[in-house]
Amino acid sequence: MRGFRPDDRVRGILKRPLGTLLRGSGGSEYVEIAKSIEGEKGRFLISVGDAVSRDLVEGGIDVNVRVVDGKIMRKYADVAHRAHGRTFMAKNPPGMITLSAWGAIKDAISSGGGLVIIDGEEDLLALPAIIEAPEGALVIYGQPGEGVVVVEVNEASKERAKSLIGMMELVGEC
Repeated sequence: MRGFRPDDRVRGILKRPLGTLLRGSGGSEYVEIAKSIEGEKGRFLISVGDAVSRDLVEGGIDVNVRVVDGKIMRKYADVAHRAHGRTFMAKNPPGMITLSAWGAIKDAISSGGGLVIIDGEEDLLALPAIIEAPEGALVIYGQPGEGVVVVEVNEASKERAKSLIGMMELVGEC
């Protein structure tokens, strides 16, 4: 499977939030997210992770693209995700960003919305979501034990994501 794999240095960088960390658990951070997008109907939202995706939808926040793997904190979760648009499927082993998963995210974004179901792990997939999202979109992902991270997609966040991908090892068959 062709894709990108971070080394220990990149993993260390990725432990720090890529955007604004909203601390909390349960719903407080979703109120903050709702406030930040209030009055901006039509803002494109992408969530990465089962708990974040579920909690945003339950909080009444309309998410265009949800990237899920059926697990929360690496334990299988019984979370029902209904597609808002098409459903896309891809394999993505733990600790990787496969070109297949990246392509599924790109396809979901370009089609205006959808559910991306990952066979494997979605932990690193906020990076391709940031790169592929339109300017002005928000990418929202969980920061384990701390809260949620909200990344406003702009030239700087795209360049940072591309830089992190560029520091990763390209693995797999050519």
